[in-house]
Amino acid sequence: MNQKQDPNANHASIHLNIDGIQRNARRDYYENITLGSIKTLLLCAPKAQLDRIALDNSRMFEYRFGFETSRTIRRQILAIQNRYDFTDKQMRGFRVSGTLKITPEEAKLAPSRLALAVGWAQVWILSLYCLAMLYLVGYSLPPTPKQLQALVLLGGFWLIMAWMLNKLYIASWYIAKQAGVPSAHSERYRPRPVQRINS
Repeated sequence: MNQKQDPNANHASIHLNIDGIQRNARRDYYENITLGSIKTLLLCAPKAQLDRIALDNSRMFEYRFGFETSRTIRRQILAIQNRYDFTDKQMRGFRVSGTLKITPEEAKLAPSRLALAVGWAQVWILSLYCLAMLYLVGYSLPPTPKQLQALVLLGGFWLIMAWMLNKLYIASWYIAKQAGVPSAHSERYRPRPVQRINS
């Protein structure tokens, strides 16, 4: 509590700040910060506070990571995120790509080189197919507006599918590798005990 003397008044000016969210300025003035939505909370609250809420509240965890699970698994996933300093978006990507393995008993990161190879193979097959189609459409017929439209659609399809394959198979593996997560088939891969998060 801070107390200040106002030279223009005959009484003391008292400012209260309780837990950093509300303040009583003076006399009949009252200030309170109320969060209007969960998005505001995610933007403003410290990560440690968000982790405590997500651990106790499955709806908050689902909003952050895109799926709902038990308290034990929530604790382990938050511990993995804090150990490697991953973002919420990266953790959602791990879940979608299958890099984050979740069973009823445990959650662990297991990047697979097989999934990476399958992803690159699909990208190459898709690229060869789209290049062949672009060549056939572009050079087999005289230029027309419909031909240009077909080229744009094929190019857009190529880019969208390549982006999806990268997101599903490739990007997660490289992100995990850069963070130092051992591969699922590596000799040094051993699931380490998770760090306990205080509830």
